[in-house]
Amino acid sequence: MKADLNKMKILVVDDQPSQINLMERQLSQAGYRTIGCCSGEEAIDKLVSHKVDMIITDMDMGGITGEHVLTHVRKRFGLLPVILMSGDPDNLRRKGFDGYLTKPFSAQQLLTAVKNARKRIDEDDKIMDKLIILMADDDPDDRTMLEEAYKSANLKWDLIFAENGIEVMEYLRGIDKYNSIPCPHIILLDLNMPFKDGKETLKEIKNDDKLKHIPIVMFTTSKSEEDIYFCYNCGAASFVTKPFAFDELIEFVKSFNRYWSEIANLPKNEFCYRTLNSSV
Repeated sequence: MKADLNKMKILVVDDQPSQINLMERQLSQAGYRTIGCCSGEEAIDKLVSHKVDMIITDMDMGGITGEHVLTHVRKRFGLLPVILMSGDPDNLRRKGFDGYLTKPFSAQQLLTAVKNARKRIDEDDKIMDKLIILMADDDPDDRTMLEEAYKSANLKWDLIFAENGIEVMEYLRGIDKYNSIPCPHIILLDLNMPFKDGKETLKEIKNDDKLKHIPIVMFTTSKSEEDIYFCYNCGAASFVTKPFAFDELIEFVKSFNRYWSEIANLPKNEFCYRTLNSSV
């Protein structure tokens, strides 16, 4: 859901109470709600008990820095926008933040930084218009058929492929080349794959607090009652035996798309291992 201006809540973090008071007044006059914190430690505590839409934090606060606040946010809250403010120009070259303010700054500069960061929120909301689906299958023919089926059905999917469970976990945890790629809304997971099979991968995902919210649909040739029971018992959202005919596959992707796009409510795909590089 798009963050509404009049309901948007911003956490302001600075070790100078006068700076917090000034920013809260400026933001309030523009229609934003605010929460003030005098330290990074207090900010992290507030994030546990308060839902916020954005954070504006100072860098150096005598304890936990703004950079540490960013790292905590990325690990726990995904892509929640974080703006960095600092009087040191070197700090403003640090990567991973959604905006930068050089102290001292005007009310207009503050509101412009907030407006620009808000665009990220709106863009994230648009992601739900297009399903991001990670398909894990070692059979290139099966991958090609699914891709052709969803294209034939004129569906709005971003379809991403992995060939085994190891690649799935690297993708979900944003390792190396996968760091800048969004997390999937849904995973289509084959059972029989080399190196790490579907059962191992399913268990690992569902035992990971940062990943277990992602729905996993087992998509396999198996009809084994033992496999079906195992997968549902481990947290699979569904167990589907692959259709062999192409027209049946098209009907499957249409039904799949209708359920996950129009009927089911999915969490945003930001809550995942997507820690942005915050080093210079």
